[in-house]
Amino acid sequence: MRKKLSLKDYALWLLGAREYSVARLRQKCTEKYPEQLEEIEILINNFVQNKFLDDERFCEVMIRSEIRKGNGKSKILQKLMQKGVSSDLAKTQCDALIENTDLFDPAWTLAEKKKIQIDRKYPDLSDFEKKQKVTQYLAGRGYSFDLIKEVLD
Repeated sequence: MRKKLSLKDYALWLLGAREYSVARLRQKCTEKYPEQLEEIEILINNFVQNKFLDDERFCEVMIRSEIRKGNGKSKILQKLMQKGVSSDLAKTQCDALIENTDLFDPAWTLAEKKKIQIDRKYPDLSDFEKKQKVTQYLAGRGYSFDLIKEVLD
């Protein structure tokens, strides 16, 4: 038989597994302990003060992870905001980290892989149509059209 975790133990267990944004941890704790809203706020404020919970650190970890997955800036921003990070913080962190990262190589690699897939699946498409499909794919991954144009030229 499992013993029910206290609110603090549950929150620490979540944070021990991975980084969370303040909003996402608040949501997870509220779902599990809806009757302890005041205690959740006190706990979260305590975690923020003691640096157990930090939206800037969460952004940095998530941005690096998303870049490794091959996602571009707009997709990363969208995911950060879905996780409850303020748009200002998300933009600032994204600009700072992506400024020092070359997105050309991951975009080029994705484009080459997609071209091979398209050639196999649609051998009768014109070059223009293939280029359109690659453009749509890279745009869906969050890359800017300037970078896409650079990659495809």
